[in-house]
Amino acid sequence: MTHSGYQATLKTSVGVIDLLRHGEVEGGPCFRGSLDDPLTANGKKIMESTLNKLAPCDQIITSPLIRCHQVASKIAKQYSIPLKIEEGFSEICFGEWEGKSASQILRYDSEPLKLFWQNPDIHSPPGGEKTSDFKKRVLVTWGKLSNKTNTKRKIIITHGGVIRAILAEILGLSLTASFALHVPLASVSRIHLKLDEHGRNIAPHLAFMGLRL
Repeated sequence: MTHSGYQATLKTSVGVIDLLRHGEVEGGPCFRGSLDDPLTANGKKIMESTLNKLAPCDQIITSPLIRCHQVASKIAKQYSIPLKIEEGFSEICFGEWEGKSASQILRYDSEPLKLFWQNPDIHSPPGGEKTSDFKKRVLVTWGKLSNKTNTKRKIIITHGGVIRAILAEILGLSLTASFALHVPLASVSRIHLKLDEHGRNIAPHLAFMGLRL
């Protein structure tokens, strides 16, 4: 989709929420979870560029982890946009896996990771947050937000796991099926909210997913 085509989607709904995944993080790919690692210089640059294309909006909501809220705070201040830090949009805690790559885990204890990949609805990271609890907190937070209509355009800056949980709910997928959804770093997934004459949310609709601007 071109940037002009992206902008055109704004005209088709009275309520719009953009889900923006954070950019590249120092330390490279791993099960980062609740670890508070910062963005790389390039990751920060791309996130700032993307948010400048999305702004202005009515509100920015961000995960409390620095890879999300650092750039969110800067852009919110730049455009005088209200900013909210939302604990419910934190990434899942991966417990014993945090800071380790998949290849490292597979070398010393492969079975739990294989089970998690096969069916995360049932199998959780050892010593981490239960996937059922993770899904519940994300969707409770999302439900409260998507049913509010006092702001018409919002940007949520969060994590891959959180975005997939939200998209799975909208698309009627399990967490297991959501693993197939392509949500790259610094990508935008747009949700249209169809509102009735009373300003109440009828249903969220996925406009596009995993778009890098």
